[in-house]
Formats: sequence, C-alpha cells, structure tokens
Amino acid sequence: MKGEEGRLPLEEELRERLELRLRACKEGEVPFRTFHKLAALLAMRSGFARSCFEAAGRGTAGRIERWLRQVILAQAENERGQGVSIGSLDADLSIANAALIARKERASHIDQRHLLLALLADKNTGTMNEIAKSLGATNRESIQAAAETGRPRDLRPVRSAVPPLTREEK
Repeated sequence: MKGEEGRLPLEEELRERLELRLRACKEGEVPFRTFHKLAALLAMRSGFARSCFEAAGRGTAGRIERWLRQVILAQAENERGQGVSIGSLDADLSIANAALIARKERASHIDQRHLLLALLADKNTGTMNEIAKSLGATNRESIQAAAETGRPRDLRPVRSAVPPLTREEK
C-alpha cells in the first residue's frame, strides 16, 4: 500500500530508527547526515546491513560501527548549533533515492536494503567516500554485491494465530 500522495512508505522499524536519529539531531542542533542513516541501518534487528558489510571481511561491520560512533560524537562537539538540514524524513534525498530503487523493483515500501543501496550509490557524501577509501574498491564491491543480491529477514519470532493442523484420532 502506498503512502500519501503516492509516496512509498518506509518499513516501520526503519522509519522508527531513522526518526530516533533525526530527533537526536534536532535536539543536538546538528545536521542529519549519511552517517546517522548508516548507523540506523546497522542497528536494525535483521542484521542485513551488518551482513552486507561483513561480506568485505570478518569484523568490517564492527569497524564501521566504531567509526560511526566516533564521527557522531565528534559531530556533537564540532557542529552543535548548526541546526538540522531537513525537517522530516520525507524531505531526505537518500530516502528519495531509496524510493526510486524500491519503485523500480515494484516494492510496496522502502526497506533497509533500498536505503543501503541508495547510500552505497551516493558518491557525494563524505561518509560513503571515507568508507570507500578505507575499504578499497574490491571490498566495496563485495558490500554492494551482498546488498544487491541479499534480502533482509525479519528475525523476530512470530507466533501464528492459526492453530497447528493436527490429525484427528479415530
């Protein structure tokens, strides 16, 4: 089902995690940047972004997460008072690019994979350029391939409301 004005909605958990980061940026009066979006993706329960980064080598996701924490802490010190660049997630360019990917796939919503692919494709952000430089072309290609071919899984246990089929005893 499509959101208002034909926009694709964000997957619920993804929206919640991004909104949490955006709210923290507003409270800290710092710009909402790519590294916040990537941190939100790496925090998703499915572990999809983590597994994509691990395709570049064991421990890669952990190194990226540690670097993101450092960058976010440094931003809080160095950019406080600059304000947030967007008022809502609907105005975010990365999310708009993720929506384009989702539409091409005829998806009903924007999921974490779409956003990760949009971030990986963006050559104009310092975050993604720094990651590309740090990991090298081969490792970056491994991450890209994992994101293109993989699919997020919801790892939460699900209980069905439908009772199991049982054989009737005669």
